[in-house]
Amino acid sequence: MRHISFLTLTLLWILFLTVAVSGQETAATLYQKAAQFDKDGFLDEAAESWEQVLEAQPEKNLKTLAKLRLSSVYIRLAETIKAVEVGKSLVLSQPDLFDAQFHLGNAQSKLKNFSDRKSTRLNSSHTDISRMPSSA
Repeated sequence: MRHISFLTLTLLWILFLTVAVSGQETAATLYQKAAQFDKDGFLDEAAESWEQVLEAQPEKNLKTLAKLRLSSVYIRLAETIKAVEVGKSLVLSQPDLFDAQFHLGNAQSKLKNFSDRKSTRLNSSHTDISRMPSSA
């Protein structure tokens, strides 16, 4: 009798796990959905989908791409403060990533807020933007 109840519990647990996993969209599936919304110009839906990708805790490369795309969508939606927040979080997590620096600078330029850029590092040699030669 004990053997039967253990077997029943095991089967019920497997069934529960199968239903739970199939009910969740994977980060990769969510990424494809977000990319399609983005491509089709449904920016509100794209932003929501990019956020869902990040909530799904994807692996590092997918997370980086999702943050870059989310920042771009926020800029196109004129939600510049959100774009700056996403850019800052990406720069903090990957300070040597040029694309992160670029997206943050692009978002900050939309706000005409350049004070934070002086402390932002351009590359692994930690060259300050404030020391870069100005283009006359």
